[in-house]
Amino acid sequence: SETFSAASKFFDRPIALWQPITTSSQQTTNEDDLTSEQRFAIDVASYKARYHPFCQDYFDFQRDSFARLLQECHENSVPIIVLNMPLADSNHEILGPHLFSKYKEAIRSACKGAGVEFVDMQEPASDSYEAVDFIDTCHLSRSGALKFMKDFSVVMKKSETIQNAFLLKSKSR
Repeated sequence: SETFSAASKFFDRPIALWQPITTSSQQTTNEDDLTSEQRFAIDVASYKARYHPFCQDYFDFQRDSFARLLQECHENSVPIIVLNMPLADSNHEILGPHLFSKYKEAIRSACKGAGVEFVDMQEPASDSYEAVDFIDTCHLSRSGALKFMKDFSVVMKKSETIQNAFLLKSKSR
């Protein structure tokens, strides 16, 4: 497909999501035997490999693909809300303030262009999340998920998109 061939040019460098850890006796450690700290260190290394060095072409490709997806949803009356999920501080540190603000602006702009509701779940609760609320740099742990659901329930009550989606569903019955 056209999208696949366009994307394939960005994947010429291997990115290891899981690298076996060797002990001093050079035996490979089973992933299940790792501590949460070891898993987190592997995740950080993998995340750094994906974003350093920064590839403007790949960023542009992802941004444009996202904008096309949102536009397609809009044109086909598919209700959609984009949530900018909470991230661990380590995620912000890896990306750095310039790249992170560039990412957020690209998301906001794509949403605005397609008339899609954007909810930044980082801003209202950014102070309430701690390292323990993440299992890696970007995925919530159980405690983080509980905090998120509390915040998200408030968003759901206020969201026109969600209210309209439920109205559409109840009318179609």
